[in-house]
Amino acid sequence: MLYFEVRLKNARKMKGFSLQDLANAMGNAITKQALSKYETGQMKPDSHTLIALSKALGVGLEYFSRASTIELEQIDFKKKVSLSVKELERVKQEVIDFLERYFELENLSGIKSRFKNPLSSHKVTSLEEVELMARSLRKQWNLGSDPIYNIVELLEEKEIKVLQIEADPSFSGMATWIQKSYPVIVLNKHADISVVRKRFTALHELGHLLMNLEDLDDKERERACDAFAGAMLLPPDTFETELGGHRQHIFLHELILIKEHYGISLPAIMYRARSLGFVSELLVKRFMIKYNKDKLKYNEPGQFNSPEQSGRFIQLLLRAVAEEIITTSKAASLNKQKLAEFRELELI
Repeated sequence: MLYFEVRLKNARKMKGFSLQDLANAMGNAITKQALSKYETGQMKPDSHTLIALSKALGVGLEYFSRASTIELEQIDFKKKVSLSVKELERVKQEVIDFLERYFELENLSGIKSRFKNPLSSHKVTSLEEVELMARSLRKQWNLGSDPIYNIVELLEEKEIKVLQIEADPSFSGMATWIQKSYPVIVLNKHADISVVRKRFTALHELGHLLMNLEDLDDKERERACDAFAGAMLLPPDTFETELGGHRQHIFLHELILIKEHYGISLPAIMYRARSLGFVSELLVKRFMIKYNKDKLKYNEPGQFNSPEQSGRFIQLLLRAVAEEIITTSKAASLNKQKLAEFRELELI
């Protein structure tokens, strides 16, 4: 059980505030020293102060009394993340808040997660086995060899919680487990992150969640998850048909067409082709030289049109209100909305 002082500190971290930042946001009506005493349990705020704290931190009053047992396990931030400790803590608290609300909604709706890892029976000992893992998952999830249109929606359908947050573009995503039973993927929705990068990251993190990689070192694990993402996006038989087999040369426009159909970046297509032996290392190097010289990374040609969103949470929320499982006030709270905003939704 979390006490008020812990909830207050978590809310402040989720907002990215220092104690002085919070005092400033409250018009310095409460001093930094008083806020520190609230967080250490030396003082308790009165009702007026509690309301002011709620407004300054952007949380409802019920947040401070909400019980939670959520702890993030096995957090796997990408290795090349340049986020500050403060920003990482903000991300962590935002994830916890989202999961608290999501799990509460599921509990109120009588929904019990039944996630079963379809790849748990096999330990990956080499990168060559990753191809088999991707093929096995596509088969078990009945994906065939077609392009995956909306990866985020697919993951939610398979009972993997997906949260999208705003963070520095250096952060792509993370994967974690809750109580060793509930898988969670966090993605960055920053405007500078393309849809194809988000899709690749989602599947990379899925690899971390599903594959047993304990026999691999850190670099091998990252390579394995990259290979897994590429294999999920471009199945070998399908890709071979697209390329027509081994290629000595390839047009940029061919890569663009593949990108627009399968939702994978141009470099990832070339690396995937190399891993399958469809192109040489030299051809990949020539491509990357041109890619970097022309600065295509910042304006990569070709568009893949997918929302990469899931409506599961809001669907559960609206259903719970329509079936009178929860009140509109509770629904607004779970959705972090003002009651008046939520009431604008029309019930038939």
